[in-house]
Amino acid sequence: MKHYVGLDVSQRETAVCVVDDTGRRVFEGRAKSNPRALAELIPRKAPFAERIGFETGAMSSWLWHELKRIDLPVVGIDVRHAKAALSVRMNKSDENNARGLAELVRIGWDDVPGSGVASAFAVPSGQSRDWISLPQQAG
Repeated sequence: MKHYVGLDVSQRETAVCVVDDTGRRVFEGRAKSNPRALAELIPRKAPFAERIGFETGAMSSWLWHELKRIDLPVVGIDVRHAKAALSVRMNKSDENNARGLAELVRIGWDDVPGSGVASAFAVPSGQSRDWISLPQQAG
């Protein structure tokens, strides 16, 4: 069974929703908005994570790099596309946004051609990645 994870990232906490390949909710909760907390939570709640999606933006670039570095299958969803898709939901909340993002990666909306998602997480040339804090795993 595949799992799809949606993360609604804010400064202190991240709303997390995990759905299976049929769209059934497997987990819904919150974690601290730091890579270590999410790296511990996701494998426990979504051991078969196929994709972990969250919106591109200032709050998410560092998180994307950290989670990608430890081989979690993270994908970015263009913030404009996510906003358009999530705006049709009746009840706006972080939990509902996380659920919507999980559904978007489940149906493949993270693969929109020309969305510029990959470049949204690029480290500008000449910039250092010294700020990355998770220890690298030997492999």
